[in-house]
Amino acid sequence: MNGDIARLLHDSAERLVSRLAPVPATDAAWAERLPELDAAIAEAGLPLALVPEAQGGLGLGWAEVAVLPRLWGRRAVPRPIIEPLLAARIVHACGLDPQWLGASVAAEADGRIDAAWWPGTTGLLVVDQAGVRGFSAVVPNGADLTGQPRACPAGTAPAVAAGMAGTAELLAGARLLTVAAMLGAMEQARDLALDYARVRTQFGKPLGQFQAVQRLLTQAASEVEAVRAMLAAALDALDASDCPEWLAAGTKARAGQAATVVATHAHQVLGAIGFTEEHELHRSTRRLWCWRDDWGREAACAEAVGIAVAQAGGDGLWPLLTDRHRERKDIA
Repeated sequence: MNGDIARLLHDSAERLVSRLAPVPATDAAWAERLPELDAAIAEAGLPLALVPEAQGGLGLGWAEVAVLPRLWGRRAVPRPIIEPLLAARIVHACGLDPQWLGASVAAEADGRIDAAWWPGTTGLLVVDQAGVRGFSAVVPNGADLTGQPRACPAGTAPAVAAGMAGTAELLAGARLLTVAAMLGAMEQARDLALDYARVRTQFGKPLGQFQAVQRLLTQAASEVEAVRAMLAAALDALDASDCPEWLAAGTKARAGQAATVVATHAHQVLGAIGFTEEHELHRSTRRLWCWRDDWGREAACAEAVGIAVAQAGGDGLWPLLTDRHRERKDIA
């Protein structure tokens, strides 16, 4: 990963977000600025970050682009960013009609297709191991826990890119970008809990001086760091074309476990105020609860890891975890 490019992308996107909404930004404050946000995102070319430069994009790698969903998660931006990134990647890789640039992207899970929706959504691209299917019509299908609209396909879909090369990379990338968004939300929830523990007093001293509260904060911080380290390794592997399905799935499963701990502990530290509509904590924790299910629920991802471990066997477990590159070269 080019750290300078990632920082430049992050700083540019943060200025864009900060210009449109103050910190912290309530959902009501955001609602008034969403058309401006949509226009600013398009003008900045953020959805084209994963598209090669030769095709008019920014030509960035997965690790560099991950700073965007991480920022979106930390600032609870009420517009999807992962789906536009993936849609642009698919459209340019497959030579699809440009109308699909406005499509949402999802994977079928448990026989159900559920995707983010925003005004102007032109369709739905469904990614699986066999390729990409395109639904030209989608209908709003209620809202998720954050109040953001979701959609499901209307009618049937042709295989717009059956056998598309790089489908496995797309699926892994989608999972890891979702983990990046979760990481941003977990960082925000952790920081809110830390700040509250510093200023809120009980029995004459700050909450942060109580051992029970310190344990909660330490566990939450540890979970965040574990996800951050695992995500960084998985993104580097994906950019090196060395990210097997089990690694992306394992990272997503680990993020789901961490999200449960961080959200629970943050709410425990803040107590009743953390459950109110007025406090901003729920804008992070509700997103975590939603993203745990997007692009692979924790149980499904854990199953993928278990299958890989079982297939490797006892003698192959250590090489599977520590030296995938040499193992693949030896087999070849």
